[in-house]
Amino acid sequence: AILDTLAVSSQVEVNFRDAKTQEAELDFLRHQGKLNSMAKAANEKMAAANSLLAEICEVITEGNEEAVEYNKKQIVLGEQLLRMTRVIASPSNNTKRIQSNSDRMTEILERATSDAERLELA
Repeated sequence: AILDTLAVSSQVEVNFRDAKTQEAELDFLRHQGKLNSMAKAANEKMAAANSLLAEICEVITEGNEEAVEYNKKQIVLGEQLLRMTRVIASPSNNTKRIQSNSDRMTEILERATSDAERLELA
């Protein structure tokens, strides 16, 4: 804008004004290009972060679905226990249940040990 108002009286001054105008436009375009490159780099990082967040959301959703299913089963079990009869409570059933609980404790301990080792490595 300043260069447009420059009073020129010779072809040399016209050429100077036009060259300076082009120089200013090129400076602006270079500056704008740098900003665009920076914005592109930031957008790429944001896209990567969003992908990771989407994966995290999937893991959380799976955990929530598993919790819902677990709670549904616990509700049914609670209703059954409220109506429990002596047929369910027998020495044979208790022996089976105790062995099942022991097996499940072993599985849980193995998973907890594995998780603890992974946390120590992180």
